[in-house]
Formats: sequence, structure tokens, C-alpha cells
Amino acid sequence: FSSKIMSGEKPKKEAPKKDAAPKAAPKKAAAKDAPKAAPKKVEAPKSAPKKEAPKKVAKKPTEKKAKSLLRHTLAVGLKRGHPVTAIKRPAPLRSKGTGKRSRFVRDLIREVAGFAPYERRIMELLRNNLDKRALKLAKRKLGTHQRGKKKREELQSAVQKIRAGLH
Repeated sequence: FSSKIMSGEKPKKEAPKKDAAPKAAPKKAAAKDAPKAAPKKVEAPKSAPKKEAPKKVAKKPTEKKAKSLLRHTLAVGLKRGHPVTAIKRPAPLRSKGTGKRSRFVRDLIREVAGFAPYERRIMELLRNNLDKRALKLAKRKLGTHQRGKKKREELQSAVQKIRAGLH
């Protein structure tokens, strides 16, 4: 027994021994003497004749269904994956923080903190009429062409204000 456990085999359950006395069956002596009664017939309830279900006619797929039929569950290809309906979300707002208070706070911070090192470098390029190089630097620091153009214009106006203040 222990060698089977060591080898990883599961021990088998032992079958009941046949030497044990069989269970005593209930006595049917009284049932033999009594006359056998005929089994009762159970009749199914009568129902109205069944109506045939209308046959389903295959309809042509509408445009919406035709679009969903193009998708498939394969994990490759242009229309890959499980067909789902897209959720329509509103476009994100781009005019956040353009109020009077926001403008005032930005101007105050600019006055106290001054310009960032990359902004001072852009201003130096603008003073030397290297607008294209200034745009490239702003674009690289800020991530997009639009942001770079906006920053260049902002710093260009700052340079003009400084020049107007000195003269």
C-alpha cells in the first residue's frame, strides 16, 4: 500500500465483500393472495387542434445589419474582432480656462515667476530674427505644431513689449 502512495498512484476503493448477507427483501406473501387489480388508464386531456406556426421568411439585411455582417470574429484584418456598436460621445471642450479670472491669474504668475528657460531661449532666437528656429524649439518642447505657433506668437509679443518699454 505505501509503495503505491510513493509512486503517485491513488489507492483504489475496495469493493464490498460478497460474503456479507444480502439485505432482506420485503415479504410479499400478502400481495400474492390478493387478486390483482387492473392498472388505471390515464387519459390525456383533449385539446384543440394545434395551429401551425407561421413560417419565417428570410428578410434581406438592412443597411445597419449589412454593416454588422461585414465584421467577423477573426482576430485579423481591417474589420477584426467582435461586432459592437460605437458609443457616441460629445467632442472635448477646447475653450477651457479662457475667462477673465484665468487670464488675470496667468498674468500674475508670469509677473512673479518670469519666463521658463526654454521660453527665454525662444525669445533670444526671436530677437535675432530666427523665427523658424524658434518655432522648431517651441514645437519640440510643447509637443505639437499648433502649441508651438501659439507659444512663439506669445513670446513675440512679449519681446515687442520689452523693446517698447526700453525705447
